[in-house]
Amino acid sequence: MPTFGPSNLRISLGQIRTEIRANLGGRNESGLDTDTSSRIDVAIDLAQMRLARKAIWDEFNKTNSFPVPFTDDPDVDKFVELQLLTSTTSIIRQIYSIKVKKPANQQAHKLIKMTASEFDQKIPDPETYQRGFPKFYTRWNTKPFDNTLDPQTRAQIIETWPIVEDDQYVMDIRFCVFPRSVANLQPPSGEDIADALDFEAADDIIIALATAILCSGLGKIEKSRHWFSIYEQLFADLKGMKDEDFEGLQAAVRVSQQDPYYGSRGYDDPFVRSTV
Repeated sequence: MPTFGPSNLRISLGQIRTEIRANLGGRNESGLDTDTSSRIDVAIDLAQMRLARKAIWDEFNKTNSFPVPFTDDPDVDKFVELQLLTSTTSIIRQIYSIKVKKPANQQAHKLIKMTASEFDQKIPDPETYQRGFPKFYTRWNTKPFDNTLDPQTRAQIIETWPIVEDDQYVMDIRFCVFPRSVANLQPPSGEDIADALDFEAADDIIIALATAILCSGLGKIEKSRHWFSIYEQLFADLKGMKDEDFEGLQAAVRVSQQDPYYGSRGYDDPFVRSTV
């Protein structure tokens, strides 16, 4: 989703809690008696996750570049821990592409993703093959025989093949993360607002959906439906702004290495043999 308006229009987590309690009539009961109540925070996290599942939001698209770890032990080097890319409190949702480079000889190409079953069938023992420039990868949840890693770490490990033969490799990755939970929030870099949510221009949507969730839990079904309808309208408005996003229109313009072919989407251009 695009970002609308300056960052100083975002409100803090404390203000979001206050607005949700106000929507509930300032209730004073177990779990809702303070602005830091666990029930309100759980509702905010549920609202964030539901909103994240509705679309890929621009603020969660990330890129990073890092040297591929090398120990000279193929059993270790075949795994690359992607938690190095971002905060340990963020979980990678989707990997768009991984490019491996070797600046020393100016080699570079994107890795080809394989499913875990396909990887096991075609490359059952990757550490027994000759080491070299990686071409394929598969994504795992954890290292073998290691159940001590936290869920965030377990979700961010890939296995590559061939396994790198030295420490001269660099990995570039484009990926998307899930929003952080309320418990893991930190003040955004360069901003004065403490513990603002990772979402941008969506505070009102999260307030409405969290209120609907809490009303449902309190047995206030009609009020829950009321707030859910507000959430749906707010989300539809934001989605409409995304559909009208000028950057999205620009993305439809295809310029090949030889001749510009304006308006092409790449795959439907008979003169373009690759979508890379």
